[in-house]
Amino acid sequence: MLFCFLLLLFYLILIFLHLYGNMMILYNLGGDDMYNYVPIIDWKQGEQNALLKLNSLTKNEIVPLFIINLSGRTYKQKEKAFTRSNEELLKYGKERFEKSIIKAWENRQYYFSLSDDWYKEFSNGKYSYEIFKDFFEFTKKITGNKGIPTFNTSSFMDHHEQIINENNYFCLKIVTEDITRIEELTKLLSDSNLNESYIDLIVDLRYIGSNDLKFKLYNLEQICKSNEFISKFNKIIISSCSFPQSTDGLEQYKLLKFPRYEHQVHAKAKQLSQQYSFKYIYSDFGPLSITSIDYKPWIQSRFKMRYTTENENLFYIGYTQKKGGFDFSEISKACNILIKSDLYKGQDYSFGDDMIYKIAQKTVSKAGNTTSWITYSLNHHIELIEDYLKKEP
Repeated sequence: MLFCFLLLLFYLILIFLHLYGNMMILYNLGGDDMYNYVPIIDWKQGEQNALLKLNSLTKNEIVPLFIINLSGRTYKQKEKAFTRSNEELLKYGKERFEKSIIKAWENRQYYFSLSDDWYKEFSNGKYSYEIFKDFFEFTKKITGNKGIPTFNTSSFMDHHEQIINENNYFCLKIVTEDITRIEELTKLLSDSNLNESYIDLIVDLRYIGSNDLKFKLYNLEQICKSNEFISKFNKIIISSCSFPQSTDGLEQYKLLKFPRYEHQVHAKAKQLSQQYSFKYIYSDFGPLSITSIDYKPWIQSRFKMRYTTENENLFYIGYTQKKGGFDFSEISKACNILIKSDLYKGQDYSFGDDMIYKIAQKTVSKAGNTTSWITYSLNHHIELIEDYLKKEP
């Protein structure tokens, strides 16, 4: 009798430890209501600097999705060019991430996925779960359970058994074109008996313009109406981008204004979350392009200043670098146009706003390069969006 009692007690302890462990994972991942914004960010130098310079309170109230790039196949040393092997390139990529994540984001929660270049280099452009798993295990060594692996629809469907069995908490990212696969995804999730407390969903509407806003919102509603599917997730993160994707045909040397359609997506998402009872989190791509453009040495970089307001995206296009577009006087002129606008938030609003003001007033010695201006515009954008989300009813 005593033996049976001790055996029962032993099993109860094991069950408690399992539940406690899962609770601690959720706690370490930020809990259920600790954040309201998921900016989607390429993990590059300008973006890292923007995060580093954020207000500490803002850092604690957002959970970014980092798209981690791989670079450094070729490098120069003492004027000689060298090529890294696959093993060396992987080691280099991990070392760069380790140094940058600790510096820019410390011990905070984040989502992450690997950019396509990882798979182009190592698996002929095809998704490889083994490559992802290797990097994920590496992140756990440096940031513990703070990193949430994020999978697109195809990779999840191809590797769902491994993903579900080997990840305590993960995120599925779908685009509106995946609406035709909702039924199949629902079945996979139902058959897995996965606890919805351990999986988030990102619905990525991608770029939204005036021509397809209604269509994208209609698709969003169709996804949210799929209650059996939506109920499988802890949080529903809805992302979009309406910043101009191309400078072709745009007027130069003046402050241009474009409507922010993310504002309308947000309003629709809030309405749908109340209608269909799900936990909604706002997300966007910031003031940057969602499409990466391969570097070509014959293309001249051009000075561009991006600035987000509550309802509009502001855009200033200057000269190319060859024509002096990054000269201090030219950039200072652009900054003066912005700070004289009623839409400028003021020097003390963010690090980015402070630098814009100082460059306009010529109280700093350098006006920055392309990387610097990614930092200034993204830093201002994140502060503004988080400020807006905190103040809205």
